[in-house]
Amino acid sequence: MELKGEGWSGIFYGSTPVEGFGEVDGRPFYFRARWETWWLAIAEPRQDPLLIYAEEISGWIHDEDWPGGKFAAGYMSMEEVRLCMERGIALFRSRQQNDSSKPGEPHSQS
Repeated sequence: MELKGEGWSGIFYGSTPVEGFGEVDGRPFYFRARWETWWLAIAEPRQDPLLIYAEEISGWIHDEDWPGGKFAAGYMSMEEVRLCMERGIALFRSRQQNDSSKPGEPHSQS
């Protein structure tokens, strides 16, 4: 299913895990929700955001616990995915505006 927001769009699918690929502000992203966690990785243009998770390239990544138990994140609805994306992108943009480091350097979010 295609989901869109201000400055971002992507294709999301699946269950256990829920996954998505797309672009935010001209950068590729990968979204994944499984077990009790969801995460969003955003890479530099023309780089693979999956490599951030594998720690092969630098980039921005954020993860959060999802309420509801051990398997709940993998069953989130597309509306819940949209909310997670909006939250993650807001954190990414905030960090980009307030961070003196280069955009491609890894960031840790709590």
